Amino acid sequence: MAIAAAFSPNPDKPPFFVDYPFELVGGELTRVESVWQKWVAGMDVVAMVRGHRQSLRQLTGIRYGWGTYERDDLTGGWEASRALTELGIPHIFEVYPGGHLDYIPERMETRVLPFMSRALHGDLPLIQSATVDLGTVVAGQSIPEVSVVLAAAPEATGTFPELSLDLSSLGVSEALPLRHDGSGRYAARPSLTPLRSGRYALVVSLEEGTDTPFPLTQLTVDVWPAGDLQVMGDALDEGWTLEGQSSVTLDSQANTQVFEGRSSLAARTSGVWTIVLSPVQPVSMLGYAALRFALHPGDASGDVLNVQIGGELCCLGPGYAVRSDEPLRGDDHLHAGVGQWDHPISRAEFLEWLLVAERVRARHGV
Repeated sequence: MAIAAAFSPNPDKPPFFVDYPFELVGGELTRVESVWQKWVAGMDVVAMVRGHRQSLRQLTGIRYGWGTYERDDLTGGWEASRALTELGIPHIFEVYPGGHLDYIPERMETRVLPFMSRALHGDLPLIQSATVDLGTVVAGQSIPEVSVVLAAAPEATGTFPELSLDLSSLGVSEALPLRHDGSGRYAARPSLTPLRSGRYALVVSLEEGTDTPFPLTQLTVDVWPAGDLQVMGDALDEGWTLEGQSSVTLDSQANTQVFEGRSSLAARTSGVWTIVLSPVQPVSMLGYAALRFALHPGDASGDVLNVQIGGELCCLGPGYAVRSDEPLRGDDHLHAGVGQWDHPISRAEFLEWLLVAERVRARHGV
């Protein structure tokens, strides 16, 4: 009802005064296309940011966060931050460990109230724009120059303050001072070359002579993978661990059945088997469009195969047809659906599995 009130209100339709995107027609639940499109548009956070850019520029401050234990996808938060970065609109988007109700008192005290107090009091510098060249940055390339323009110095001091760039998301503990030309224009070029793909937040902070600079705005930079990420070939790639669960014995150098190369991974068990491949460090799914692997059933029997990326499960049922329409959800925004099988797996052949992304964000990797 709350979503309907936000996206499809109808003051002429009591008692709830909303329109819903579905209705019963002849006992069947039918989608109301006109209302459905309102919901789709309302949930497109990037379109909302771009459509309300002028209003957003007039706000004194924008700050929002997302807990890593939330069940909802993180995509919208990052997409909004990137759209705000593209438009040069100051904002802070913070990702923190916790869920929907975690750390509320602490975050109110250390995040919400200090930010609201200073923003409403007017003792923060008014940022006219904060930009970074968002052309394609690929892992192994340098971060482009960051530019910040202040509309005016804070009224309390009458002078332009010192600003710094927090690079901790890139593993750098020391903040980088921004060069000031004396008229409110600041710039810095980080001498950094990210080796790992992912989304990085570069935070512009106000230096006040304390141990903790006050964050003013952030710039979200996407670093795309330079190529495919191989987890296992003839051997497990460096940076990954392999574990067999549910009493399964693994042989990573099997050569009885080989799809390509010299060897394959064989699993032997008398019951339900589970193989877990885990990265030593978190791997961002940004830029990857598919997960591709091949399976030979050997002398195994059974009719259900579960494939899991991150926390969500997709079940392939009898005959290896698709049993679930639910997407696989991976760390940092992998949205993939399972393609239909041409035919069941037989003992004599391999079959490649291809999980195809609903929306391909880049062509840099598979």
